[in-house]
Amino acid sequence: MIEAPAYVTVAYLRDGRFRCIASVLAVLHVTGNVVAGRRGAVRRSDLTTAPADGWERVIWKSLHGQVAPRTLAARRPVDEAFGDLRRELQGRRLIRPFMPARGWLPVRTHQGDRLLAEAMARSPWPPMAWSPDRSPRDAVGLPIALYGAAALRVLLPAFASAGGLLDKSSADAGLFEENPTIDRTDYFPGM
Repeated sequence: MIEAPAYVTVAYLRDGRFRCIASVLAVLHVTGNVVAGRRGAVRRSDLTTAPADGWERVIWKSLHGQVAPRTLAARRPVDEAFGDLRRELQGRRLIRPFMPARGWLPVRTHQGDRLLAEAMARSPWPPMAWSPDRSPRDAVGLPIALYGAAALRVLLPAFASAGGLLDKSSADAGLFEENPTIDRTDYFPGM
């Protein structure tokens, strides 16, 4: 099981799987591990090695060639990491177990809402520009986890646009296409 960094937890609580992937890809981009590929896709950078561990490594290892961000959640290692994350958040009582998703989002508890409020207090809008002396997880990952496309447009506009990170509208369709429900009985797209 991979322990989720704070920004991944916040992204999941805020807006589900796609927000997690967008946040992790943004962190990987500012650390030089990922670049925009053809229009609407991302790929590994030619000048880097795999991140040491954690969510960044799982996402990075799932990038083979040019990949649309919306399809990453259906890749087996990423899907398994999301299953682990869901169980972790249920164990921490941040989301309710055995509850159906509400609008493709997990049902947050009051503790989950408090965690989001605390994160917003630590990272208010508008986000500060990223600089190498700040942790990419805090300076880029957390604002994108909280504010999504608006933060992407402020912090990484060229990468977000060229890499397909602003196109959530088709994100759930990709999950249905690549991961049919018969594969996983406990799987709900967007969770």
